[in-house]
This record gives sequence, structure tokens and C-alpha cells, in this order.
Amino acid sequence: MDKFSNIQVNYAGSGGFNIFLDTVSSFGQLFNKINYLNTGQFHYFFYTDKIEKKQELLHSLEHKTSIELAYGTLKNIIKDRISFYFGIIDTMLEYGFYDLDKDLIYKIGEFSIRNSQIKKLEHSCLKIIKFQLSRINIRNIKFLHSLKIEFREFLKEYDGKIEILDDLRIKKTFSSDIFSEEDLNDNDLTIFINKWAMKKEWYTKVVCYATVVEKEIKFFIRIKAFSTFNIIKNTFN
Repeated sequence: MDKFSNIQVNYAGSGGFNIFLDTVSSFGQLFNKINYLNTGQFHYFFYTDKIEKKQELLHSLEHKTSIELAYGTLKNIIKDRISFYFGIIDTMLEYGFYDLDKDLIYKIGEFSIRNSQIKKLEHSCLKIIKFQLSRINIRNIKFLHSLKIEFREFLKEYDGKIEILDDLRIKKTFSSDIFSEEDLNDNDLTIFINKWAMKKEWYTKVVCYATVVEKEIKFFIRIKAFSTFNIIKNTFN
């Protein structure tokens, strides 16, 4: 997501968020898990498919005083292809409408949130992302986002795709043709990334490793305190 924009003031709070989720559920919308860890400035970002019954939604919002900004906001963007969204930046959760075509957000509420509060949410609109919510770890994801910035400098002369995989791992993928055939083995590539990472202040907090899969090289940085079983199981993600 390249651009975000929000409007409105006097945002609703945590009580409004529950009303918001109830509304999303009542219209049969479901939050999905598409790229939820790798969207713009957000540490977590969830959105639904486009809202079909926008006029009915507008009528339902007219008297919901807990999220009073929702009615005026929707009225102004009702002709656009929009969805519901909520996102977390640091310890702040915000929610509202997301324009799927223009890549814009229209925030109607925000409040401070803790991991435990997110994990306790029970609304039908959250059923697809229930597992992701159970693994919410704001501290880890914030750290991984800072690593993402520095990871861009690793082999920056070549095109590489960076992706946060979960609350513990970040991956950067390259085409295997950037290395010679004799260097295309997991051990040498793991040594290579560790030589780069050991100069960083955060090196003692992570484990770095690499793997060659078909025509791709995948470099991983993982926050420590993760079982060996899960490392092996998830290596090829």
C-alpha cells in the first residue's frame, strides 16, 4: 500500500469499535488475512471484501452515536468501491473504511490497545483471522518492522522481495542467479547473511539462516526463542 489518507476528527473509541465490529458482522462481511503484516505503515492491517449494500449500511449508521463519524464519512464516499478495515500501529488501533481502488483509508475511530484485548475479541466478522489475532504480538511486529527497514540494505544492488511472515520471522527472497553455482548451498548462504547481520546492534536478539528452493534464495531473520521443530517446519514458507 503506497498511500494512506484519513479524514475526520473526534474519533470514536474502544466502545465504538465493538459497535463497528457488530455492524460489519451484521452485514455478513469478513475480515481477511491478505498481506496483513506487510501493508504500508501498519503493523497489522485487516480489511473486508467490498461492501455491497452501502445504502442499507448508510441507513443503519444514521443513528449509531457511538460511531457517529461513520455516517457522514460513508455518505461522502458511498459511490466508491470501499470495504471495512482496522489496523494497528504501535499500541494504537484504528478503524473505518478503506477505498480498494484509491488505496485510501477513512478513519472513524482509534484507541490504545493491548495484545490481550485483541485476543479476546469475539465477532463473527473475525472468524477468518481468528488464528492471526490469537498470535498478536505488537512488540515483536514493531521490532520486525524496524528490521524490514535495515533488511532493504542487504544485497540492495539486486532485486529482492521482503516479507514479514509471522510474529517472529522476516524473509528476503532473491533469484538464485545472483550467486555462482558453487555458492548455492544453505550453509554458505547462512554464513553470508550472518556476516552481514553480526555488525548490527540487534544481532544477539535474532537467528539468521538461508535456504535455496528451486530457483530462489531465501534469507530469514528470526527473533530468538522459537523451537527447532518450528524452524524446520516453516523454513520453506
